[in-house]
Amino acid sequence: MNEEKERDSRKKRNPLFYVFAAIFAAAVIFGIVYYVAVKRPQNKRGEIYDELADAVEKDTPTPSPEATGTPTTAPTNTPGDTPTEGPTATETPVPVDIPVSFEEAWKTNKDIYAWIRIYDQTSEAPKYLMNYPILQSVAPAADNYYLDHTVNHKAGLPGSIYTRRVNAKDFSDHITVIYGHNMGNGTMFGLLNRYTAKNYANTQHEIKIFTPEHILTYEIFAGVTYDNRMITTSFNAHTEDGLEAFLNSLKSVRNWRTYWRDGVTVTKEDRIIVLSTCNGNEKQRFLLCAVLVDEQ
Repeated sequence: MNEEKERDSRKKRNPLFYVFAAIFAAAVIFGIVYYVAVKRPQNKRGEIYDELADAVEKDTPTPSPEATGTPTTAPTNTPGDTPTEGPTATETPVPVDIPVSFEEAWKTNKDIYAWIRIYDQTSEAPKYLMNYPILQSVAPAADNYYLDHTVNHKAGLPGSIYTRRVNAKDFSDHITVIYGHNMGNGTMFGLLNRYTAKNYANTQHEIKIFTPEHILTYEIFAGVTYDNRMITTSFNAHTEDGLEAFLNSLKSVRNWRTYWRDGVTVTKEDRIIVLSTCNGNEKQRFLLCAVLVDEQ
Protein backbone atom coordinates (compact mmCIF):
# COMPACT_ATOMS: atom_id res chain seq x y z
CA MET A 1 0.00 0.00 0.00
CA ASN A 2 2.81 2.38 0.92
CA GLU A 3 4.61 1.64 -2.35
CA GLU A 4 1.50 2.57 -4.30
CA LYS A 5 1.23 5.87 -2.42
CA GLU A 6 4.88 6.63 -3.15
CA ARG A 7 4.39 5.95 -6.85
CA ASP A 8 1.33 8.18 -6.89
CA SER A 9 3.28 10.92 -5.12
CA ARG A 10 6.03 10.82 -7.74
CA LYS A 11 3.47 11.01 -10.50
CA LYS A 12 1.86 14.08 -8.93
CA ARG A 13 5.20 15.85 -8.33
CA ASN A 14 5.29 19.30 -9.92
CA PRO A 15 7.30 19.32 -13.15
CA LEU A 16 9.05 22.44 -11.89
CA PHE A 17 10.80 20.25 -9.34
CA TYR A 18 12.70 18.50 -12.09
CA VAL A 19 13.51 21.83 -13.78
CA PHE A 20 14.97 23.27 -10.59
CA ALA A 21 16.81 20.04 -9.86
CA ALA A 22 18.40 20.15 -13.31
CA ILE A 23 19.39 23.81 -12.84
CA PHE A 24 20.91 23.04 -9.44
CA ALA A 25 22.89 20.12 -10.83
CA ALA A 26 24.13 22.23 -13.74
CA ALA A 27 25.19 25.00 -11.34
CA VAL A 28 27.14 22.54 -9.20
CA ILE A 29 28.90 21.11 -12.25
CA PHE A 30 29.67 24.60 -13.57
CA GLY A 31 31.08 25.63 -10.18
CA ILE A 32 33.37 22.62 -10.08
CA VAL A 33 34.57 23.13 -13.65
CA TYR A 34 35.10 26.87 -13.06
CA TYR A 35 37.13 26.25 -9.94
CA VAL A 36 39.28 23.56 -11.55
CA ALA A 37 39.78 25.38 -14.85
CA VAL A 38 39.91 29.02 -13.72
CA LYS A 39 40.10 29.75 -9.99
CA ARG A 40 42.62 27.13 -8.95
CA PRO A 41 45.15 28.07 -11.69
CA GLN A 42 44.53 31.76 -10.90
CA ASN A 43 45.20 31.21 -7.20
CA LYS A 44 48.27 29.19 -8.09
CA ARG A 45 49.64 32.01 -10.24
CA GLY A 46 49.01 34.45 -7.40
CA GLU A 47 51.10 32.47 -4.93
CA ILE A 48 54.26 33.97 -6.43
CA TYR A 49 53.49 37.29 -4.74
CA ASP A 50 53.40 35.80 -1.25
CA GLU A 51 56.65 33.96 -1.96
CA LEU A 52 58.29 37.08 -3.34
CA ALA A 53 57.11 39.27 -0.44
CA ASP A 54 58.70 36.84 2.01
CA ALA A 55 61.92 36.72 -0.01
CA VAL A 56 62.44 40.50 -0.21
CA GLU A 57 61.53 41.30 3.41
CA LYS A 58 64.43 42.79 5.34
CA ASP A 59 64.45 42.37 9.11
CA THR A 60 67.34 44.76 9.68
CA PRO A 61 68.03 46.58 6.42
CA THR A 62 71.53 48.01 6.15
CA PRO A 63 71.94 49.31 2.61
CA SER A 64 75.46 50.03 1.44
CA PRO A 65 76.52 53.54 0.41
CA GLU A 66 76.71 52.29 -3.17
CA ALA A 67 73.08 51.16 -3.02
CA THR A 68 71.86 54.50 -1.70
CA GLY A 69 74.12 56.69 -3.78
CA THR A 70 75.26 58.70 -0.74
CA PRO A 71 78.77 59.19 0.62
CA THR A 72 79.81 57.67 3.93
CA THR A 73 81.50 60.86 5.15
CA ALA A 74 81.01 64.54 4.61
CA PRO A 75 83.61 66.55 2.70
CA THR A 76 86.10 68.36 4.88
CA ASN A 77 87.48 71.87 4.49
CA THR A 78 91.02 72.92 5.35
CA PRO A 79 91.53 76.21 7.23
CA GLY A 80 90.95 79.16 4.98
CA ASP A 81 88.83 77.23 2.50
CA THR A 82 85.43 78.61 1.58
CA PRO A 83 82.80 76.13 2.78
CA THR A 84 80.90 74.47 -0.01
CA GLU A 85 77.25 75.43 -0.08
CA GLY A 86 74.65 72.79 0.72
CA PRO A 87 74.05 70.31 3.51
CA THR A 88 76.94 68.04 2.54
CA ALA A 89 79.40 70.71 3.63
CA THR A 90 78.44 70.44 7.30
CA GLU A 91 76.63 67.15 7.77
CA THR A 92 76.89 63.51 6.77
CA PRO A 93 74.00 62.19 4.67
CA VAL A 94 72.37 59.27 6.40
CA PRO A 95 71.71 56.26 4.16
CA VAL A 96 68.05 55.35 3.99
CA ASP A 97 67.11 51.93 5.32
CA ILE A 98 65.02 50.39 2.55
CA PRO A 99 63.08 47.44 4.04
CA VAL A 100 62.85 45.72 0.66
CA SER A 101 65.69 43.77 -0.94
CA PHE A 102 65.54 44.78 -4.58
CA GLU A 103 68.50 42.55 -5.32
CA GLU A 104 66.31 39.62 -4.28
CA ALA A 105 63.32 40.97 -6.22
CA TRP A 106 65.37 41.32 -9.41
CA LYS A 107 66.12 37.60 -9.31
CA THR A 108 62.47 37.13 -10.24
CA ASN A 109 62.03 40.05 -12.63
CA LYS A 110 64.27 42.96 -13.66
CA ASP A 111 61.17 45.07 -14.46
CA ILE A 112 60.47 45.52 -10.74
CA TYR A 113 61.43 49.11 -9.95
CA ALA A 114 59.43 49.90 -6.80
CA TRP A 115 57.42 48.31 -4.02
CA ILE A 116 54.06 49.47 -2.64
CA ARG A 117 52.78 48.84 0.87
CA ILE A 118 49.77 49.87 2.89
CA TYR A 119 50.36 49.04 6.54
CA ASP A 120 47.48 48.08 8.80
CA GLN A 121 47.51 51.15 11.01
CA THR A 122 45.13 49.56 13.52
CA SER A 123 47.65 46.81 14.32
CA GLU A 124 50.71 47.16 16.54
CA ALA A 125 52.53 44.29 14.84
CA PRO A 126 53.70 44.83 11.25
CA LYS A 127 50.84 43.81 9.02
CA TYR A 128 50.14 44.73 5.42
CA LEU A 129 46.87 45.46 3.69
CA MET A 130 48.84 45.65 0.44
CA ASN A 131 52.37 44.43 -0.23
CA TYR A 132 53.40 44.17 -3.89
CA PRO A 133 56.12 44.96 -6.40
CA ILE A 134 55.47 47.64 -8.99
CA LEU A 135 56.59 46.83 -12.52
CA GLN A 136 56.98 48.65 -15.79
CA SER A 137 57.62 46.90 -19.08
CA VAL A 138 60.76 48.01 -20.89
CA ALA A 139 59.26 47.09 -24.28
CA PRO A 140 57.48 50.06 -25.92
CA ALA A 141 55.06 47.75 -27.71
CA ALA A 142 54.13 45.98 -24.46
CA ASP A 143 53.00 48.88 -22.28
CA ASN A 144 50.14 46.82 -20.86
CA TYR A 145 52.05 43.56 -20.66
CA TYR A 146 51.61 43.27 -16.89
CA LEU A 147 47.87 43.79 -17.11
CA ASP A 148 47.58 40.06 -17.80
CA HIS A 149 50.99 38.68 -16.81
CA THR A 150 52.27 37.96 -13.35
CA VAL A 151 55.64 39.04 -12.03
CA ASN A 152 57.14 35.70 -13.17
CA HIS A 153 55.65 36.07 -16.68
CA LYS A 154 52.69 33.70 -16.26
CA ALA A 155 49.81 34.74 -18.53
CA GLY A 156 46.43 35.40 -16.94
CA LEU A 157 45.00 36.82 -13.74
CA PRO A 158 45.90 38.19 -11.25
CA GLY A 159 48.38 40.03 -13.50
CA SER A 160 50.65 42.53 -11.74
CA ILE A 161 50.71 45.98 -10.18
CA TYR A 162 52.23 48.18 -12.87
CA THR A 163 52.65 51.61 -14.44
CA ARG A 164 52.81 52.64 -18.07
CA ARG A 165 55.96 53.98 -19.69
CA VAL A 166 54.56 57.53 -19.72
CA ASN A 167 55.38 57.69 -16.00
CA ALA A 168 58.91 58.11 -14.68
CA LYS A 169 60.21 55.38 -12.41
CA ASP A 170 61.40 57.86 -9.78
CA PHE A 171 57.82 59.11 -9.13
CA SER A 172 58.83 62.65 -10.09
CA ASP A 173 55.73 63.15 -12.26
CA HIS A 174 52.89 65.24 -10.92
CA ILE A 175 50.54 62.33 -11.67
CA THR A 176 51.64 58.69 -11.45
CA VAL A 177 48.93 56.14 -12.25
CA ILE A 178 49.37 52.65 -10.82
CA TYR A 179 47.16 49.87 -12.19
CA GLY A 180 46.00 46.64 -10.58
CA HIS A 181 43.14 44.19 -10.83
CA ASN A 182 40.24 44.25 -8.39
CA MET A 183 40.51 40.61 -7.34
CA GLY A 184 37.55 39.04 -5.57
CA ASN A 185 39.77 37.34 -2.99
CA GLY A 186 41.15 40.70 -1.82
CA THR A 187 44.56 40.37 -3.47
CA MET A 188 46.19 42.95 -5.76
CA PHE A 189 43.86 46.00 -5.65
CA GLY A 190 40.94 43.93 -4.34
CA LEU A 191 40.94 45.79 -1.00
CA LEU A 192 40.46 49.19 -2.63
CA ASN A 193 36.73 48.50 -2.43
CA ARG A 194 37.02 49.23 1.27
CA TYR A 195 38.05 52.76 0.44
CA THR A 196 34.64 53.56 -0.98
CA ALA A 197 33.83 54.27 2.68
CA LYS A 198 35.34 57.53 3.93
CA ASN A 199 35.69 56.31 7.52
CA TYR A 200 37.93 53.47 6.34
CA ALA A 201 40.32 55.90 4.68
CA ASN A 202 40.47 57.87 7.92
CA THR A 203 42.01 54.86 9.69
CA GLN A 204 44.07 53.41 6.81
CA HIS A 205 45.28 56.58 5.13
CA GLU A 206 48.99 56.12 4.45
CA ILE A 207 50.69 54.51 1.45
CA LYS A 208 54.40 53.73 1.34
CA ILE A 209 56.37 53.28 -1.86
CA PHE A 210 59.96 52.06 -1.75
CA THR A 211 62.52 52.39 -4.52
CA PRO A 212 66.13 51.17 -4.31
CA GLU A 213 67.15 54.65 -3.07
CA HIS A 214 64.09 56.30 -1.54
CA ILE A 215 61.11 55.91 0.77
CA LEU A 216 58.05 57.84 -0.39
CA THR A 217 55.11 58.43 1.95
CA TYR A 218 51.72 59.36 0.54
CA GLU A 219 48.56 60.56 2.29
CA ILE A 220 45.24 59.39 0.84
CA PHE A 221 43.05 62.38 0.01
CA ALA A 222 40.25 61.01 -2.17
CA GLY A 223 38.46 57.92 -3.38
CA VAL A 224 36.66 58.61 -6.64
CA THR A 225 34.35 56.52 -8.80
CA TYR A 226 35.62 57.92 -12.10
CA ASP A 227 35.00 57.28 -15.79
CA ASN A 228 37.16 54.89 -17.78
CA ARG A 229 39.30 57.40 -19.66
CA MET A 230 43.08 56.90 -19.77
CA ILE A 231 44.28 59.50 -17.26
CA THR A 232 47.86 59.84 -18.52
CA THR A 233 46.68 60.57 -22.07
CA SER A 234 43.80 62.84 -21.01
CA PHE A 235 45.98 64.97 -18.70
CA ASN A 236 49.64 65.93 -18.87
CA ALA A 237 51.14 63.91 -16.03
CA HIS A 238 54.37 65.92 -16.10
CA THR A 239 53.09 69.47 -15.55
CA GLU A 240 51.40 71.48 -12.82
CA ASP A 241 48.64 72.49 -15.23
CA GLY A 242 47.99 68.83 -15.99
CA LEU A 243 47.63 68.01 -12.30
CA GLU A 244 45.38 71.00 -11.71
CA ALA A 245 43.09 69.94 -14.57
CA PHE A 246 42.96 66.39 -13.23
CA LEU A 247 42.15 67.55 -9.70
CA ASN A 248 39.34 69.73 -11.06
CA SER A 249 37.96 66.74 -12.95
CA LEU A 250 37.95 64.69 -9.73
CA LYS A 251 36.08 67.42 -7.86
CA SER A 252 33.44 67.56 -10.59
CA VAL A 253 32.47 63.90 -10.09
CA ARG A 254 28.98 63.49 -8.67
CA ASN A 255 28.84 59.90 -7.55
CA TRP A 256 27.82 58.69 -4.10
CA ARG A 257 30.84 56.35 -4.01
CA THR A 258 33.19 59.33 -4.07
CA TYR A 259 34.69 61.31 -1.18
CA TRP A 260 37.44 63.74 -0.23
CA ARG A 261 39.17 63.42 3.13
CA ASP A 262 39.01 66.45 5.37
CA GLY A 263 42.23 68.19 6.31
CA VAL A 264 44.35 67.03 3.36
CA THR A 265 45.44 69.84 1.05
CA VAL A 266 46.50 69.12 -2.53
CA THR A 267 47.77 71.78 -4.90
CA LYS A 268 49.02 71.74 -8.47
CA GLU A 269 52.60 71.91 -7.17
CA ASP A 270 52.23 68.51 -5.50
CA ARG A 271 53.00 65.02 -6.74
CA ILE A 272 50.30 62.40 -6.45
CA ILE A 273 49.77 58.71 -7.12
CA VAL A 274 46.50 57.29 -8.41
CA LEU A 275 45.70 53.64 -7.72
CA SER A 276 43.32 52.66 -10.51
CA THR A 277 41.17 49.52 -10.62
CA CYS A 278 37.93 48.26 -12.13
CA ASN A 279 34.70 48.28 -10.12
CA GLY A 280 32.43 45.93 -12.04
CA ASN A 281 31.18 48.64 -14.41
CA GLU A 282 33.15 48.69 -17.66
CA LYS A 283 32.44 52.43 -18.04
CA GLN A 284 33.95 53.26 -14.66
CA ARG A 285 37.15 52.96 -12.63
CA PHE A 286 37.68 53.38 -8.92
CA LEU A 287 40.60 55.69 -8.16
CA LEU A 288 42.35 55.94 -4.81
CA CYS A 289 44.34 59.17 -4.83
CA ALA A 290 47.21 60.05 -2.47
CA VAL A 291 49.56 63.03 -2.23
CA LEU A 292 53.29 62.86 -1.49
CA VAL A 293 53.95 64.15 2.05
CA ASP A 294 57.46 62.87 2.74
CA GLU A 295 60.46 61.65 0.75
CA GLN A 296 63.57 60.16 2.30
